[in-house]
Formats: sequence, structure tokens, C-alpha cells
Amino acid sequence: MTEGQIMDFEVLAGKAIADFLDTNILIYFVLEGEAEISVNGVETVLSDGDFLLVNACQHHAYRMLFHALTVRFEINVPEFLKYYDAQGMEFHCNSTKGRTERTHTLRMLLGACMEHYYGKIASDGKSLLRLNGIYYQILERLITDFSGYDLDGVSLAMNVDEARMSDIISYIHANYKRRVSLTELSQRMLLSTAYVSRYIKKQFGMTFRDYLTEIRLKYALRDLESSSKSIGRVALENGFPNQVAFQKAFQEYYQLAPKEYRENYLKQSARREKGELEDLEYRLMDYLRRQKEEHPGEPKQGKILLVDAACCKMIPPNWNRMVNFGRINGLVHENMQAQVLLEKKRMGITYVRLWGLCSREYRQKPQAESGREYRQKPQAEKQYFAILDQVMDFLTANQLRPYLVLRCGFGLCSQRCSSGAAWEEKHAFAEELEEYCHFLQTVMLHLVKRYGEEAVSHWYFEQWYNPRLRHEGGHEAYFQWFEAVYECIKWVVPRASVGGSYNGGFGGIDYRRLISEWSVRKVQPDFVSVHYIPAKQEAEGARREAERDFYRTDFLMDYLTECRQFMQEWGMTVPLHVGEWGRTAGGKNVLNDSCFKGAYVMKSLIELCTQVDLAGYWLGSDLLAEEEAPAALLDGLGGLVSRQGICKPAFYAMEFVNGMGDYLLERSEHLMAATDGNDRYVIVCHNYKALGFSYFLSEEKQLKVEKIPFMFDDQSQLRLRVSLHSLKNGTYRVRTKSVSCKNGSVQDEWLCMGLSEQLEEQDVEYLRRTSVPQMTLRECVVREQKLEVSITLEPQEIQCVEILRKEANDDAGNDLVKQEGEADGFI
Repeated sequence: MTEGQIMDFEVLAGKAIADFLDTNILIYFVLEGEAEISVNGVETVLSDGDFLLVNACQHHAYRMLFHALTVRFEINVPEFLKYYDAQGMEFHCNSTKGRTERTHTLRMLLGACMEHYYGKIASDGKSLLRLNGIYYQILERLITDFSGYDLDGVSLAMNVDEARMSDIISYIHANYKRRVSLTELSQRMLLSTAYVSRYIKKQFGMTFRDYLTEIRLKYALRDLESSSKSIGRVALENGFPNQVAFQKAFQEYYQLAPKEYRENYLKQSARREKGELEDLEYRLMDYLRRQKEEHPGEPKQGKILLVDAACCKMIPPNWNRMVNFGRINGLVHENMQAQVLLEKKRMGITYVRLWGLCSREYRQKPQAESGREYRQKPQAEKQYFAILDQVMDFLTANQLRPYLVLRCGFGLCSQRCSSGAAWEEKHAFAEELEEYCHFLQTVMLHLVKRYGEEAVSHWYFEQWYNPRLRHEGGHEAYFQWFEAVYECIKWVVPRASVGGSYNGGFGGIDYRRLISEWSVRKVQPDFVSVHYIPAKQEAEGARREAERDFYRTDFLMDYLTECRQFMQEWGMTVPLHVGEWGRTAGGKNVLNDSCFKGAYVMKSLIELCTQVDLAGYWLGSDLLAEEEAPAALLDGLGGLVSRQGICKPAFYAMEFVNGMGDYLLERSEHLMAATDGNDRYVIVCHNYKALGFSYFLSEEKQLKVEKIPFMFDDQSQLRLRVSLHSLKNGTYRVRTKSVSCKNGSVQDEWLCMGLSEQLEEQDVEYLRRTSVPQMTLRECVVREQKLEVSITLEPQEIQCVEILRKEANDDAGNDLVKQEGEADGFI
């Protein structure tokens, strides 16, 4: 408990606590299982939902009886006394004595604290404010319902000896940090020093000095175990005059030096069974989840969205029809090509984003003294063009267009080049750039000759910004490189689109400064491509902190708005692309395969629509990240499709959105409606739930599929209502597709199979058949050009509702058809 904090709580990890005394008030609350609390020799067994209060300075012990999950609350008495004069007050609070309305109220308040457990340990401001509010309610209930005095201000439950001992114990525990004398205690008790000395010897079995030293040693022991304070500081903060006196007393009492004790304790703590700690965390998350399921409360009600079917605006063509598929040479494999065609057929992708157009291994400049390299280069170029032709032939034959990323800075250009650089550095930079452009020009001429200038003019060429080109003086080196590449491509294909990129996650490039300097250059990019990923951090904690912002509900919208504002501020009116989005901070994450990722993708797509001219999802396939063939079905890779060709929830999110139509009707936080202009209307929606503190407080490598349901604080349903106006009267067919943890999710289907890592082909085929959206069909009649749609969404669920008008003379006048088992209702 920190200084000034009035109350706190912790989950007990140990199975037992030996005889213990604290100057603060404690409440033991058993969430589930059984535990035994002994207070002043009186034993009480607590079971599910029971709690027991231990007053300040009462000896007590804790012991787990049956797999108990116990929480200990601590009330800071000095802080409590600042608000309420509780001197001489004792609390009698034991829920096993009878389940009354008073105990029920206090139990609910204690349970409410648990809902903010992960927010508390993450120091979240909102959670701490809510907890403080609950703490004060608990204190008020204790004073009102569980406190008592006698006429002399002594607790009714105490006799004279107990009251006198309590005074002595309380005084010593409250003053052990300073110099305390027996004379001072005697004067406080209005008794002679000799009498108090004999009384303490009789009751405690030791002298006043020995008892005081024992108390100081116990507090010092806690500091040694739980803090990194120096031995000298521990001694002074616990009432010892100096370090020497502390070490001598500690050695006599514990038969060990303080330093030796700390080292042994830390070693034993490190050897503590990791499985026990993981089990405790798992049980706590499971308890909180079950509590929410048992007391879900009312589903969140979304606002009624009024949609005028006659009022729409054009969606930018191809805005979401690009997917990243890695290096060019990776697309020569049949399995990869099959997944590209799957996404083209199902999601309608138009552009395939690739890099490696001018791979350095094929364009190395031969050295004069090595005739062997002169013979090797033509052979390497021949091999390169064979791969390039194979990939481009595949794309063009299937009406797909490449979005080619030009990488730079892997050779001599990695040396920083600025106006103040040495002549050798600038010469090396110029030489590297000249060699690069020469090879790029050869490639461009080859592409035009093979596919025609008209076809290549519809491709995109993005010059990646290697952060190693950045210098403290600005972005001059990158601009020089970009302009040379721009002119090289434009010389061959004048109408080609050549743009530059910005990736704030690498190298700390300042976007505002980049745009301000770029806007005054003679050569302007045809587009600017930004990368929407968390900041790349080496430290686990820093990376998770960046990821927390990344998954914030409004982060993407803020990010794109800021990028647009900077471009408008400096007069850059070129299109804005998002070259890469959908990434996580780490390379592998079990959430990438989950319904959470599907809901996140749906949410992001709704935000991206009309905000950018082209967006490319990262990544298209798990095959891209495969270094060796693992046995597991899913490894938390970022692809839309697994290695075995099974579509993930994120795939269906993109499929739903890309099949909507070209005219946007309306959108809100959870929903978007569009039409194709031919009496076909599509509504896509999601119930995205942000990651809770339990996720961000866990190490990425410890995340497991089984724990995904416990990673979210909010598990409520969402109800949406959409009112469509200006429809043509007639009969409409309504088709609803949904993906949730209950249906359509390959990860959850695999979980039901026990997450087996050794799957036969028939098992994989079963998962492929079952991991598809659930679909319902129904018909309804529109008579007054109005249709109301009611949708209920489970946490992390995504839905696509397609409303298609049948012929006017086909079943006109049919009543609404309802099917059994439907989750939604149409009114």
C-alpha cells in the first residue's frame, strides 16, 4: 500500500500465512474454495463468498483448506482516522455468522473491487478513481453496520486485560520506527513503569525491549523480502539506531545475516513453481469471467441509425482491395498463388503489394579484379528476370495489379549522407544510387516490353524510406534517392504512379518535418504511403505500451486525420495510401487468429472507408512468415489465411466489407451501410471489445488461446437498430452471415478439438468445412418504403446483413418469414 492510500487489496498467492499482526485493518474475502482464518486463537472456516475482518493489532493466521482463491483487503488506519474518529472502535464483521442484508451489501462492494483488479495493477486512472469510490462505500458500511463501543470507549468484546494488551500492541506497532521508551508507554497508560514492565514480561513472555526488537525485526524482514532497499536504509526505517545494531539483532534472532537472508529468499522465490502462479492468474481471470456471465446486466443499446437509401456517396474505387504478400520471389510457389486467387475471388482484391523489385543480390556491381563476378552477374540477372516474369505473368493473367515497394539503403547508402558529410561518403552514396537506378531502368524497360506501357502505367511504385538515410540535418538523402528513382521510372513510363512512404514505427522519422520539407521540393510524389503499425520497441513493456495505444478505439481515425492535416497544411493534395495496416507489435500473437482480430479489422475498415485512397492489409497469408514447417495448425501469425488455406475471422471481415457495394449510405462506430445502386443493400457491423489490462500485464510469450476470453474487461452484448428509408416496396430477401466465438472461427473450432498439434488431413478438412460464417435466410415485405433491422451481437462478433429486393411480381404481399434459431429480428 502506498503512502496516503486509504485502502488496497491483493490476491493471496501463498497457501498459508503464519501468525501475523498488522497495525492496519484486514479483510479476508474468499472468492471460491475454502480457507481457515485464526484470530486470537479462534478459528473460522470461510467458503465461497465469505469474508472475515481482522482488527488492527490482532494476531491471526491464514491457511488454505480447499483450493481457495482468497483476496486480502487492507485498510490504512492512520488515513482512515483523518476522515473519521475511530479511536477505540472495533469492527465485528464475519459473514459466517449469518447471511444478512448487511453482509450481502458488503459482499457486493468487495466483489465490485475485483472488477477493477487489472486496472489497479496497471495504475489506470479511471479504474483507480472508481476503486476509491468503492473503498469509501466499504468504510461507510463498516462504520454503520459493523462497529461497536462500550460506555468507556472500550470494545464490547474485550475484557480489561485484552484491552490493556491491545493498547500496548497498538502503541508499539504505531511507534516502532522511532525511539520508544517504557517510561513513555507507562505514562500513556497511567501506570507505573515497574508495573508495566512486569505486566509485559508476564503477558508476552519477554521484556519490553525484546518485544520491541522483535516487532522491528518482523517489519524489517518484510522490507528485505519485498523491496530493494539497502541494509542500512532498512535498519534506520525500522527503528534501529544503525546498521551494526540491526545486523547483530537480526543474526541473533534468525541465525542469518540480513544480506544472506535476502539472497536465500530471492533464490527460493525464483524457484517457486511457475505453474502455481499461472494457475492462480488463470483461476482469477476465470472467476471474473464467470461473474460477468452470471451477472451480465443489460446489453448495451446502440442508437437507432436512420439510413436514407436515396442518399449516398461514391466510395473510392479499390480503396480496400490491396493485400501485402511479401517478396516477389515468394509468389512463385503454387500454394501462395492459390491463396492469392482465393482472396481475389472472395474479397475482390485488385492490388498485390510486393517488395524486392530491385533485389541487391541481382544487381551487385562486379569488381575489376574478379573476373568470376563478371561472368556471374548476367546469370544472376537472367535468373532474376525469370522469377519476375513468372510472378508478373501470374498477376496479369488473373487481372491483378502489382503495388511494388522499392527498397533502398542496404548497401553503401546506409552511410549517412548530408551536406556536411565527407567527400568519400557522398561519393559512395552517389555511386550506389547510380548503380541502383541503372538496374531499375533495365527492369522498367523489360516490364514495358513484356506487358506494355498502358498496363504498367496502372501499377504503383512506392519508394520505401530507409531510416538509415535520415540525418540530423533533415531528409535530404532520402529526397535525393526518391527523386532519382522517380525520374528513372517516369522516363520509361510517364503515367506511372510513383510515391514515397512514411513509417513512424522505424527510426523515429518526424512526419510533420518530412511533409514540410517534401512540399517545397521540385519533384513531388504522386502519392504518400503511411504505415499504420505500433512503434517498434525492443523492450517488451515499451512495445506493449505502444500496442495499447494502437488498439485504442479511436487511434486509427486520429492517426489518419493528423496525416491529412499535415498534408493539407503544407499544400500536398496527393492521394494518401496506407501501405501496411492490421499489424501487431510482435511477430506472433494468438490474437491474430481470433475473433478479436476479426472485429478489430471490421472496426478499422469502417474507419478507413473514405479516409484513404488505398489501403493494404498486412499480411495476406501465414505462408509468408513460415521459416520452417511447424506442426501446429495456427501459430498466431498475421495472415488472413492459415498455411492450410483455412480462412480466419479477419478474412471474413474483409470479405464482408469488400462485398458491400460502391455507394456508402451511412456509417457509425459499430456499423456501416452501403448499396450497389440496384436495390441491394448491405449492412456490416461489429461488437469490438478493447483489450483489457490482463492482456497488457501479461508477457506476449505467455499468451495462450485458452486465456483469450479473459483478456477483455467488457463482455456485454450489443444491440443495434437500423431504419432504412426510401426503399422500393416489395419483397426482400435478407441474408445474414455472422462470425463469432460460437461459429465461424477456426481458432475456437481448433480449441474444441483440444488444440492438437498433430492433425491428419481429414481433421484439417473438417476444420475447413466448419470454420465458415453461420448464415440465415428470411424474407420480409416493405410496404411504406421503410424497413427496420434489429441486430444483436455477441462480444467480438461480426455480421453482414444483405438485403436484396426480389422482382416486384414475385411473392408480393408475403408476410415476414421467421426461422427458428435466428439471433436477429427484423421488424
